[in-house]
Amino acid sequence: MKIIFQKGKRAGESLTFEPPGAFIGREEDNDIQLLIDGVSQYHAKILFEKGKWVLHDLKSSNGTRINNSKKVKEPTPLKSGDLIYIAKEALRIEFEEEKKEEKPDSDKDDAVKIRSPEEAKKTLPPIEEPKKTVAEKPKTGALPKESKEQKAQKREVNRLIQEALKEKRKRLTIISIIIAIIANGIVFWWWYSKWRS
Repeated sequence: MKIIFQKGKRAGESLTFEPPGAFIGREEDNDIQLLIDGVSQYHAKILFEKGKWVLHDLKSSNGTRINNSKKVKEPTPLKSGDLIYIAKEALRIEFEEEKKEEKPDSDKDDAVKIRSPEEAKKTLPPIEEPKKTVAEKPKTGALPKESKEQKAQKREVNRLIQEALKEKRKRLTIISIIIAIIANGIVFWWWYSKWRS
């Protein structure tokens, strides 16, 4: 899948992604980082599911649109040429068709001619094992590279943590407003009872 930027500073730039897909948002651990107004920390993701590329909005504040229609509320399959609108950014999706290369007929003939393991040994070139150089030896202290699936899982966990933090902030704000109202009521009651006496 290829994503081509249509607007802004990155207009004309393109990025290619393979399954599992790509995350889009403000946070730097997204595959496509968009530092523009109206983009959530983890705004949307495009995943390869059941043989199709599917767009998911990640409960973003301003929503995600396809071809400038209504906001995406459910996972939506993408077609080549679709435009994804996130805030003021437009991203065009393109899929490269897989070209199946046919093997030349001579290879087929060779496969038919080979009938026994002895003939195969004569026909095929000997397999040489690559020589290990000093640079290729694994480093004992080196950390293994993360797979795409692990990175995607990490991003999903980060997104869920961000959502949980937002909910916690909302609750704390509501609690602090209630406490302030109660405190003001107590002060007013005390002042009123003093004024009456």
